[in-house]
Amino acid sequence: MTEPTATVIVPVYNSLHVVRPCLESVARWTDLDHHRLIIADDASDAHTAQQLEAWVAGQPGSELLTSAINLGFVRNCNRAMAVADTKYVVLLNSDTCVTPRWLDKMIACM
Repeated sequence: MTEPTATVIVPVYNSLHVVRPCLESVARWTDLDHHRLIIADDASDAHTAQQLEAWVAGQPGSELLTSAINLGFVRNCNRAMAVADTKYVVLLNSDTCVTPRWLDKMIACM
């Protein structure tokens, strides 16, 4: 595996019904051998946290960053960006579904 070029950060607070399709689209349409995925869980309920842990366990190139207290959207995103160590960082709302080559196209524009 090469060093990741971009970190995709998906901030999450509950709403598993919209988070799951987002994560599935990222897994399908993002080359996680070349990019990194951080799911930033902002103190979601126990069920959501458990589902996120299970999802990350089965997805190489992804990791779960959890918070014991709710930080709010901006602080949660800032906390995740602070651990991103790649040239590019993309904040992706948890209700977004991506399409083929979405990240490569964004990087090409940058």
